[in-house]
Amino acid sequence: MIEVEVKIPIESIEEIEGQLIHNGFKYQKTVVETDTYFTSDHYDMRKHDKALRIRTTENRDTGKMRAQLGCKGPKLDNISMTRKETEIEIREPEKMKEILKELEFYPAFCRVKKTRSYYSKKRMTAAVDQVENLGSFLELEILVEKEADREKGLEEIKSVMKQIGCGEKKTVRTSYLSMIEKFST
Repeated sequence: MIEVEVKIPIESIEEIEGQLIHNGFKYQKTVVETDTYFTSDHYDMRKHDKALRIRTTENRDTGKMRAQLGCKGPKLDNISMTRKETEIEIREPEKMKEILKELEFYPAFCRVKKTRSYYSKKRMTAAVDQVENLGSFLELEILVEKEADREKGLEEIKSVMKQIGCGEKKTVRTSYLSMIEKFST
């Protein structure tokens, strides 16, 4: 799958959530996601514009926990955060961390923790994020199966951005991890 995604810093979570609902998005759930990213001396993920992470998720509405191992490929355009993404559920994230360490992948010096509220409308997902030590963001995302569908997905996202009053010039192409690392150094 290809994740067509746009990320926008926001001033007011309540205002954006109101705009999403006004424009037909439906609330899905609120979660706390904690991401541990990995890199290696033999394969520098940042140098290759890729990301390898273990994400643990606590559903605030149900209390259920889950974990995933994910790999994101390089960005596919100069506008968005669009990437090929592969994820798999894992039952024992601590053991997966040990396996990665055995393969000489080590955790990045900081983690990304966010409270995320999900909204959806047709095939689009909106995630309203409060990122620990960073601020508030809106991510709009559509999953497409083929590269040929990527541009259409991006146009749909741009249309929603216009409807909710978010201009294209406000978008950022930097990952939360990179932003946190920048402010931590």
